Amino acid sequence: MESQLKRFGELKIFLIGGLSFAAFIGGNVISNTAVLTIGAALNGFGGAIFWIAQGAYLSKMTNASNRDRFTSIFVAFLAASHITGNGLTYILQHIPNFSFSTLFAVFVVITILASISLLWLQPSPQSTEEQETSLIEAVTPTFRLMATVDYMMLIPIIVAYGLDMTYIFGYFPSKIGDTVTSSLALTLFGCSYMCASLIGTKMASWMNGNFLFMTSTVGICGGIFFATIADSDSIYLYFIAALFLGLTEPGFLVSIYLLLGRDYGSKLTAANSGFRFLSGGAMAVAFFLGVSITYTAMVVIVLVMQLSGIVLLLVRTKKMFANVQAVRLDYGQLHEESDEEIDVGEL
Repeated sequence: MESQLKRFGELKIFLIGGLSFAAFIGGNVISNTAVLTIGAALNGFGGAIFWIAQGAYLSKMTNASNRDRFTSIFVAFLAASHITGNGLTYILQHIPNFSFSTLFAVFVVITILASISLLWLQPSPQSTEEQETSLIEAVTPTFRLMATVDYMMLIPIIVAYGLDMTYIFGYFPSKIGDTVTSSLALTLFGCSYMCASLIGTKMASWMNGNFLFMTSTVGICGGIFFATIADSDSIYLYFIAALFLGLTEPGFLVSIYLLLGRDYGSKLTAANSGFRFLSGGAMAVAFFLGVSITYTAMVVIVLVMQLSGIVLLLVRTKKMFANVQAVRLDYGQLHEESDEEIDVGEL
């Protein structure tokens, strides 16, 4: 993926990925199984290259002092898509002769126009460089990085993120059942998502990103709790669940981009590729097995992975902090020894 980024540049990859999203949405207009399957495959491929390019672009266009702020801004606009899309769906369902096919057709046009508009973004400093490499050479750095101990300690929380998204966009609406109620719930989800994104900058800087990982965990656990106890007689609990679930993705995305940018500066594209590979793989497996996994079983899987992931993340954070302190101590001792040698020489 790194070679493709350098050969084509992030902006062209944004266009390709965006058009693949439009292809999948267009498949819903036709509502044919074969067309939907092909569209889903294109959507998966396009999503993979789009989000890896997005992470690389955001990292290249920012630095350590402003990355948290720009990531929060990006995630806030991402939240706007949840608000407008689900809000529009909720409103239109109250119009006589409403058709989901018409709604998806409108979304296809919006997606195509939005994808084309990305070509007017400012190119990143490295996006014009060219480097011809084979496919094996391109993916090797990602898998080599994923095999390191420090990155392996991130795998549970990354997989948990993929499972969280599967629950939010798959199991949660299915648990609600009614499309009108689920559209309104997901609109509230988008509002919570945006609020969490806007305040994420300060929280991330205060806690070096780790606080937002905890916020993400509270969001998914709280959302699952209220959604699980809700029923047709207590619909308001679904809305409370949606507000909690809105904390999940912005908390995670701001934190993970800060962490990867901090720990893998020279290998950032490989680190982002690993993140998307693992989270996307988790979602693919969870959705594929969705027909055979009950709601209760999915809840257990999500919670176990989330809690084990956050514990391992805290262990990793402590380990990394200890390593930094050890380096600073060694650096200080070297300076003290140098000062002593100078003093002896002067005598």
